[in-house]
Amino acid sequence: MAKGCLTLTGLFGLALVLERLALGERGMPLPWLAAALLAASLTLALGSVQGVAQALRRRNAPESEPSRWRDGESVRTGGRIEPSGPLLRTPLGGCDAVLVEYSIYRVPSQARIGGNPQARPTPPSAKGLEMVPFRVRNAAGAIAIDGWASLAQFPEADCDHAAGREGAARVLASEPWRVSTPDEAVRAGRELLGGPAGTPLALRLANPAAVRELLAPEGEPNAGRWSGGPPPDLEGEAAVAAVRARLARHRWLLKERRLAPGDEVTVEGIYRADPPRIEVGRGPSLGAPERGIRPGLPDVTARREAHTALAFALALAAVAAAAHWLVFSSGGQFYRGLVDWLRQAA
Repeated sequence: MAKGCLTLTGLFGLALVLERLALGERGMPLPWLAAALLAASLTLALGSVQGVAQALRRRNAPESEPSRWRDGESVRTGGRIEPSGPLLRTPLGGCDAVLVEYSIYRVPSQARIGGNPQARPTPPSAKGLEMVPFRVRNAAGAIAIDGWASLAQFPEADCDHAAGREGAARVLASEPWRVSTPDEAVRAGRELLGGPAGTPLALRLANPAAVRELLAPEGEPNAGRWSGGPPPDLEGEAAVAAVRARLARHRWLLKERRLAPGDEVTVEGIYRADPPRIEVGRGPSLGAPERGIRPGLPDVTARREAHTALAFALALAAVAAAAHWLVFSSGGQFYRGLVDWLRQAA
């Protein structure tokens, strides 16, 4: 990755010098500004070729051979999801899963505050994730998956129905929540990813507005537990009933994504030999967008990624070509006119 960054930096520097010389020979105004923009477009277009080449190699070899896996190396495999123990039930949809992400978000009011259309209070929202140990069964056997992987590429289910609202009331009233301040979110993330491999994970974050509106509205009994809060006034079914009534006061968006037994997936992460597992949300895998779990077997995802990379490269090439045409065509007439217009407007 560092080598690629250095290559692109060098390419940008060379393109910048050449573009500046070409603009200078034609007596163009603001030559350094135009040269920087043209060099950037050219660098992005040429740099995308590397992504296309990598995607084509992956399409030709969508999986890494398990017999060649070595501890600490990046691997890619695929298969069907299997639980390693008991399944969990998703809070809103009530479905079997090994990993679930869910959100409870109030639809913002259209009212404007203080005459400023941009001044709106932060709407209440709560988000959670839960995971139990699971593995992926490929042609060579089953391999455990370690760490939490985002489900952003998986379908999102709309749970705005009676069962979903009942599930939202129960998870809000029954489970402990963390108030999603920046410090608390970082602390929760460290705890989430810092446990031993193969342990169940759970994280629930509610912003202060959600706490005030759903768990402890002013003048009403406290019906939930959250970090730094007092003991609840209501528990059990009484707490669920109170939260259910508070949810009914407004319209809420209830969304859920899940990874279920039998789902066909592609997994990319770091192989660990003791015990055998693939890390997708710990150590070097953190912050690496290509590592994680995606829907579809490796040959399907590899073809999809190749098509995406090619389309992206073509779009960048079209942008670079258009930028050069606008600057250099007809002796730079369009570019000169644009600079004159900007100067007059300033």
